[in-house]
Amino acid sequence: MTETEATDPVFPQWVSADWTVIGTAAASVIAALFAISSAYGVGLALIAEGGTEAILPGLLVGAYLAFSAVGAESWATSAFSTAGDGVELSVGTRMIPFGLWAVFLWLAWRGFQKARAKGESAETHSLAFCAKYALAIAIPLGVIGSIVSFDDSTSTSELTSNVAGGAVFMYSLLAVAAISVWQITRDGALVLPDRIATVVRLSPTMRDAASSLVAGAKSFVLLISAGAVAAIVAAIIVADDPTERFLLVAGAPVYAVSLGVSAAVVMMGGAVSFAGIGVPDHVSLLHFGFPPGPSGSAAPLYLAPLLLAAPVLSYWGTKRRLKSTEPTDERSVVFVAFYSALGFGLTAWIASGVGQFSMGGGAHDLRRGFASIDVAPSVSGALGLGLLWGAVGAAGAALAWGRPRGMFNDEAVEEAGQGDA
Repeated sequence: MTETEATDPVFPQWVSADWTVIGTAAASVIAALFAISSAYGVGLALIAEGGTEAILPGLLVGAYLAFSAVGAESWATSAFSTAGDGVELSVGTRMIPFGLWAVFLWLAWRGFQKARAKGESAETHSLAFCAKYALAIAIPLGVIGSIVSFDDSTSTSELTSNVAGGAVFMYSLLAVAAISVWQITRDGALVLPDRIATVVRLSPTMRDAASSLVAGAKSFVLLISAGAVAAIVAAIIVADDPTERFLLVAGAPVYAVSLGVSAAVVMMGGAVSFAGIGVPDHVSLLHFGFPPGPSGSAAPLYLAPLLLAAPVLSYWGTKRRLKSTEPTDERSVVFVAFYSALGFGLTAWIASGVGQFSMGGGAHDLRRGFASIDVAPSVSGALGLGLLWGAVGAAGAALAWGRPRGMFNDEAVEEAGQGDA
């Protein structure tokens, strides 16, 4: 064996480099995620129970929110007794809790920035660095999730839980990889081969279409925000006691966005199905009432203006896009309006799919019980109504922009016809 062969590394540099830096950053992200989740669980427990005896079960149950934060199914129940007084807390999700998910993405993003600043191969092998960082977070989270699942037959009486470890691994891997690749692309560190770059590079027309799609998407995001605020305010008003009101506010990071999606679908005239509260049924403006039930009638007339929210926001988003591009001919105006309406409808469709949520929990000390709820907006209804109201608002914006500039009138049509002749 020659000296060169003896010193050759077993693995190439893009595989073996920077694991210490990456591992340290990943461990910091995971530790921070569990610390924040546990603190959040303690806060919810103190609100629900109002006594320090809820701190320990809140700490245990809250830690499982770290798995919920990546979008995986997770539930945990913790019981603790002292001086004859028993406290039992439970929380579970089968959804994307977008507020907690945003915290997880922010932690992963900050960890990636710090690791990249210290990594030797971060610039020369940027994609490999992203992959190693994502694996360094996803593998430990998935393993921990599988280890800390205690069903009734294997756990002590103090803690029962279940975590979808495989889902924790997959969802965290995809999320961390996406945010890492986004960061290196934003910094210009991701250099693609010319052949691939030619394929993925958008033409000016496609870039304009993408910008108009984003304008429509932003309009629907505003509708979600308005729906979330309106629904939470309504829930606070009808809540039975101050504890429930505080829990509604404190729990907003878990459910607010998903609730906003359901409210947005109802505001467009669609239906949202419920289960776990009263009789399984659905809610819409034509079948209103809460809890939902078979005897639901149409919503009060004063709620009818809610139907205007979607087209008004679509109009607003399209008009802003038209002002930024300042098209000078009818075809360009219709181009912007079409893709803006399409972005509004597609965002409604995607949001109604990922915004479905299932959650449960509660506190039990002989005063309170447990509750669960499953909420599922109509996906097909969201797509159809999103496209409809998006088109109505975008068409109105196109006319409002074009008419004062001599477009979309009989004279313009006659001139266009004479030109073709």
